[in-house]
Amino acid sequence: MSRSMDQPVILVVDDDTDTLHAVEVELDDRYGRHYRIECIESPADACSRLHELRAAAVEVALVLCAQWLPGLTGSEVLEHAHRTHPKARRALLVDWASGACGDR
Repeated sequence: MSRSMDQPVILVVDDDTDTLHAVEVELDDRYGRHYRIECIESPADACSRLHELRAAAVEVALVLCAQWLPGLTGSEVLEHAHRTHPKARRALLVDWASGACGDR
């Protein structure tokens, strides 16, 4: 299926390639007909890509980002996304299986 460069973008940022691939498969299966799914491992590359999309006047619909990344936190990437694409929805990716909040 060819993707239109005019489709709004869902941008996913995670340095864990396995997680990134799994999220990409799920998003593409559910939303791939209407959105272009772009996955990036580096937070710095993601920020650059957000600037490129803004310069090209491409709508960013959603930015999903892991919290702990090399160089920038996910929160910092989402702040950058808000500055470059204020209408984009933004969310942190949470690994429910990790038990990050601890077991009680």
